[in-house]
Amino acid sequence: MADLAVNVILPWLWSRTNEGKNETLRQKIEWRYFAWPAAEDNSLLKLARGRLLGGDKHKTLLTAAAQQGSLQIVRDFCEHSNAACDGCKFPDLARAWATGG
Repeated sequence: MADLAVNVILPWLWSRTNEGKNETLRQKIEWRYFAWPAAEDNSLLKLARGRLLGGDKHKTLLTAAAQQGSLQIVRDFCEHSNAACDGCKFPDLARAWATGG
């Protein structure tokens, strides 16, 4: 149910409220999305934790939004890189974002 809510229902509701210019309801939906608890762990999330968080099991992804963001990074970067992350552009992008560049 968590995957369905986070991937389908909440984004659909958000787009409807955004299109209808209902700022109050849109903010409530955003709050719900970012507060939604993490879903079950899977192999892609383990890969994301391994590559992005050094595999530390104590650095779990506590919300569904954090999981979704990590999965998007895996799709955008890890799927286009080898297992050693050679030539991956994500670390440079993250550094530039963190420093405002």
